[in-house]
Amino acid sequence: RKAMPTPSHPLPPAGASAPPGDSVALDITDLAYGGEGIGRRQGLVVFVPLVIPGERVVVAPEQRAARYARGRVLERLTDSPDRRDPPCPWFGVCGGCQYQHLAYPAQLQAKRKQIADILERIGGLRGAEVEPMEPSPAPAGYRNKITLHGPGRPGFQAAGGRGSIPIDRCLLAEDALNAALPDALAAPLQGRDRLVLRAASGGSVCRYLERPGCGGAGPDEWLTETIAGLDLRVPARAFFQVNRAVLERLLGRLEAVLAKAGCSTLIDAYCGVGVFALGLARRFERCLGIESQALAAAAARENARRLGLEACRFYPGLTERLLPDLLRTSSPGRTCVLLDPPRAGCAPRVLQALARARPRCVVYLSCVPPVLARDLKALLAAGYRLERAIPFDMFPQTAHGEVLAILSQ
Repeated sequence: RKAMPTPSHPLPPAGASAPPGDSVALDITDLAYGGEGIGRRQGLVVFVPLVIPGERVVVAPEQRAARYARGRVLERLTDSPDRRDPPCPWFGVCGGCQYQHLAYPAQLQAKRKQIADILERIGGLRGAEVEPMEPSPAPAGYRNKITLHGPGRPGFQAAGGRGSIPIDRCLLAEDALNAALPDALAAPLQGRDRLVLRAASGGSVCRYLERPGCGGAGPDEWLTETIAGLDLRVPARAFFQVNRAVLERLLGRLEAVLAKAGCSTLIDAYCGVGVFALGLARRFERCLGIESQALAAAAARENARRLGLEACRFYPGLTERLLPDLLRTSSPGRTCVLLDPPRAGCAPRVLQALARARPRCVVYLSCVPPVLARDLKALLAAGYRLERAIPFDMFPQTAHGEVLAILSQ
């Protein structure tokens, strides 16, 4: 197999001379959600990728709108003490990571600040208690799932979404996935097909095709995942968190929060394969899960049966349709609702059902802080208060994370 070329780093080192032309010098003062640095020029906000607050850079403007502009770095005049050499040679070319140039403690601080800012700006939660971000035990080699794109030779999406790059090793992927990558790169993909590689807890790897608009191709494989001492049988195509170590930490924090709430019923909305309901079942008299993907709901039911968790019941269907009825069967003062919706957040009918039923505790887990802030604003208007937000670094080296918001009346 021919060795693939190593790209040059997309940013010149500090002190390098800039090419002539239209350029401006900017002081980078902050990091926006998504990873771009923020500078200001004559009242205009300028977004610049791959820079760090405290750095002064020379920027070539590339895009301008009425209130903001975007640019690319021509020269770094100063370096932040938080800057490091990116450990992956593809950083800045591959679109998977945004923060490899930033020391890990600084990544945690930046993402925590972004979450606090978003909760205030979008959710109106001035002074919300946002705890320090829970770090990932492994800042690299943590992902149990990767997706390769076509057409042609499979690869990772390039920065800016411009095509794909056939990288033969991913810094974020588990060793088992990297061992399987060379074979996965050998067979071309058609059109917009995607090839997904997923590793189980024991290191076995399965692969399957995704065809946009058509769902998966071929039969679904099942994997065994071990979380919090529970061996769960999981369909390969069902949603499962990509960072098991952080998932276990999240489950532990969630258990402590719910134990303090003192409820007897847990309603796990958008429950997927039921990881949270199954992991917390022994703490409740009843655990009721709702999941729109029938295969995932069936897996949750089968795992509950196999583990002897008779308190768990799982219902296939949309949360907005099923949650109101489940809330009516529960005593509001003894009920906690866990929300873990997809990226679009909760349907309005879900928030309305919670406002009417007023369960004692609502716990909302989200990987999209702006959507979380929007939904929290509706719950606060219904009489809930945000006790605190706990961020988890589920996706080190990237601009993403998970936030656990704890609400009570």
